[in-house]
Amino acid sequence: SSAPSVCPTCHKETLIPTALANPGSESCPRCKENIKGNALVCHFCNFELPFLDATVRGHVLQIKSLVANGLSNDQVADQLNSQGINCLANKGLWNADLIGNIRSDFAL
Repeated sequence: SSAPSVCPTCHKETLIPTALANPGSESCPRCKENIKGNALVCHFCNFELPFLDATVRGHVLQIKSLVANGLSNDQVADQLNSQGINCLANKGLWNADLIGNIRSDFAL
């Protein structure tokens, strides 16, 4: 849903969909099918879902693209590091474990 909710990080009211503030199961706003609360795109109708932060969304979409090209977690991390794309955690460096966690969290 797109009703105001509370950000789990800063605790301010926001228009973050409840599913993203509290990942779990949610209905797609377009087709109403049941999807993961932290999904980027509905796998039923391909509706692009809103996300918390543009930087994080960009990172996840870039990882999704690299994974779709058949790169392993190590290769994705190397590619992001060589492009100078700073990770928001781990002192700015990507590694296979971080990529694996993102792939699992966002079903990539």
